[in-house]
Amino acid sequence: MARTITTKQRAALEMLTSGKGYTFKEIAETVGVNVKTLYDWRNNPDYTLFQDELKRINDARWQAAEDAAREGAINLCREGN
Repeated sequence: MARTITTKQRAALEMLTSGKGYTFKEIAETVGVNVKTLYDWRNNPDYTLFQDELKRINDARWQAAEDAAREGAINLCREGN
């Protein structure tokens, strides 16, 4: 049971949340792990720290996207569009 995010896990998290549509195979090859390892990080209850961090990053990026869309809509309204 991991108690900290490893360097490889951090790199995988960045790729998983980048929005670039990387496959598990591409991510695993890039960070230097087996695809099964990446699958375990995402799904095995022993890796809740990884899963919690993945959720936190995804939530933060989603919130940033919502904020940008809201600001864009407000600006369009201000400009009379």
